[in-house]
Amino acid sequence: MTNIIDVAVSENRKPDEIDLLELLRLIWRKKWWVVLSTIIFTVVAAVYAFTAKEEWTSSALVKQPQVSELGNYLSLQNEYANIIQNQAFSAEKLSTELFDQFSTLLFSNDIKRQFFEQSEWYIQSISDKDSVAKQRFLADLLQRYLQVARPDLKKNPNAIGITISFAAELPSDAQYVLTAYIEFVNKKVLVAQQQDFISRLEQQVNTLNFQKDQLEQKTKITRQEQLNNLANALSIAKNADIVDYFNGTLASNQGSLEILLGKDDSKFKLNDNSYLFMQGEKYLQAQLDTLKDAELIYPIEYYTTKNQLSLLIPLIEKAEQGITASSYHYLASPDYPVTKDKPKRALIMLIGLILGVLFS
Repeated sequence: MTNIIDVAVSENRKPDEIDLLELLRLIWRKKWWVVLSTIIFTVVAAVYAFTAKEEWTSSALVKQPQVSELGNYLSLQNEYANIIQNQAFSAEKLSTELFDQFSTLLFSNDIKRQFFEQSEWYIQSISDKDSVAKQRFLADLLQRYLQVARPDLKKNPNAIGITISFAAELPSDAQYVLTAYIEFVNKKVLVAQQQDFISRLEQQVNTLNFQKDQLEQKTKITRQEQLNNLANALSIAKNADIVDYFNGTLASNQGSLEILLGKDDSKFKLNDNSYLFMQGEKYLQAQLDTLKDAELIYPIEYYTTKNQLSLLIPLIEKAEQGITASSYHYLASPDYPVTKDKPKRALIMLIGLILGVLFS
């Protein structure tokens, strides 16, 4: 009777149906193999999970520095702008300039390489590696472990700042190296800014010195021309016996002078070098003596230039002593990671267990 029922059930079963009961019977018959396979795969997964290198990632978020973080560099730049009367200068522009340069250097692989090559952490990490392994490790550091990223404004239009992250085997190393890298880049920015600032100051001093020399030379030439003209006019006046413009010979020859000079503009022509002798020997001699002993009088531009030089030279000395500033502002400083990125031990062991069951 039972056989008849089994046959009937067998005949009613669809071809694509799985006999779950039969499957369970098969598993039970091979239970030791299933257990052994599961144990083996789980143990292998556990060994990998507990021996694989860990990765801990520290991250930081930076943006443009605040005015209060520009240090003495803002004072130096502001002083320079006042000296050369640069009305376009502002603290906000300086802050933007610093952060733009900081951002550019952050992404530079050359700067990253320079940082690691002088880093004690890196030197210790490669101490037991051969040359090929050292190069591979450095390449991984540059391409994988040290990451710099700008926000995706398409996904988040309100996002600001630049994210910097570093992954290491120890959480303390991740935080330490990331902090050191950010400070390394900041120092690079300040050194470049200092060199550029001093170069601009020196160029400005050279330009002003040239202008000052030109003004001095021009003033001296003008003075010498005046002396020569007065000396020539005095010589002519003596030869012509013109002693005084208002008396004597010049007065007695008024008719001739009107013919020579023109009645309406004789005083104007007396100031002309060609007619200077008509001022008379007495007046010309007084002018000549006074001019010889008088100090040179330079144009206002000369004194302005000289004053700028007296302010710029001490400013160079201040800049050479060093500048202090921060080219970035932390929105989030490098954190101490509390959750490792990998290996995910629980997940790996679960995958090993599943593979063991499936393989059996």
